[in-house]
Amino acid sequence: MQISKSIDVRGKESSTLIRPLAYNKAKNQTLVEAIPYTGRQHQIRVHLDSIGHRIVGDPIYGLDENFVDDFLNDKIENSERVKVTGASRLMLHAYYLEFNFLDTTYVFCSKQGFCD
Repeated sequence: MQISKSIDVRGKESSTLIRPLAYNKAKNQTLVEAIPYTGRQHQIRVHLDSIGHRIVGDPIYGLDENFVDDFLNDKIENSERVKVTGASRLMLHAYYLEFNFLDTTYVFCSKQGFCD
């Protein structure tokens, strides 16, 4: 699934490829591979939320505004975050990262042999 979105006419378009990898029926959770083709802030989180899918542990996107305000103002206990979001931290992980900076390409891999 390719998602492209521009929320504000002054904003820049962004594009992410979302590919389902596995589904856990008991938890109603899907493991996905998300490949952002652009590099916008919170891009993967925004794109998944725009199609009605939250990331486990996300305390901001797809939740009640009052909860988000309280979270951002440090008024939410960890136990409440787990109850509302499903985890004590954001379950968004990069196993591969590549970017260019000052004419140098940097590659980071979390899985041995993936970058070979």
